[in-house]
Amino acid sequence: MNYREKVFRKKADELLEFLMEKDRKYAGNVPLGNIKEYSVKWSISPIKVLLIRIHDKLNRISKNLDDKEILREEIRDIWGYSLIILILMDEGVEV
Repeated sequence: MNYREKVFRKKADELLEFLMEKDRKYAGNVPLGNIKEYSVKWSISPIKVLLIRIHDKLNRISKNLDDKEILREEIRDIWGYSLIILILMDEGVEV
């Protein structure tokens, strides 16, 4: 394994664990349960729910560019939401 692959895999593994932790915390026993719940509650697709969340994260970043902790937290969330969107797209969920 070359250096680039090692660095990318290490960060991807770290982010995957972060995402799984967040899903357990917020979704409970049903993977992505909170996203699906909001989708039904707001009558929009789960992908739109996630796009709204990404928009919120980008707004928070723009107001806190000097705060490295907030930047790190929001970037990780955006990564997680992006991954979930790709999963939902693979499952055939429409935007």
